[in-house]
Amino acid sequence: MTATTTKRNTPCLEEAKYYETIERNVADGLEVLAGTQVALNNANEFIDAGGTNHTRTVGRAQRTVKADDTYRSLRVDGGIFKWENGGDIQADDIGKLVGSPDNQTVSLATASSKPGGVVYDLDAYGVWVIQGLSVTVQGAQGPTGPTGPTGPTG
Repeated sequence: MTATTTKRNTPCLEEAKYYETIERNVADGLEVLAGTQVALNNANEFIDAGGTNHTRTVGRAQRTVKADDTYRSLRVDGGIFKWENGGDIQADDIGKLVGSPDNQTVSLATASSKPGGVVYDLDAYGVWVIQGLSVTVQGAQGPTGPTGPTGPTG
């Protein structure tokens, strides 16, 4: 898949709806679309997942913030969301860490990808991913995460 250029209606698993909401500013000059994956940059501002200086994906945008908006604050929900499958996630990947190559796609994490969440389930329409600030921070530091002792770079 490629990044979407329009807002999207991203499904959320009802049982885990909005377990965590984070509010920060969107980086100057950038646009984040409602329903897309949102990441933090090196300055802890929101950007599109997969963007330059993406450090980790933290969830789904509640609304669209345009590049020229005066009010740049955005709320991002953590939860279990259905994203596009980058093509490499299969049934035996449940519980594995994913990365976010763009604002609507997830792929299995590699040593060079930034944490994007954990695979919860998948079906013919996409991949259900557990996302949130605490999930991606723990996932990256866990024993089998990219930097953990038994992970690819551990």
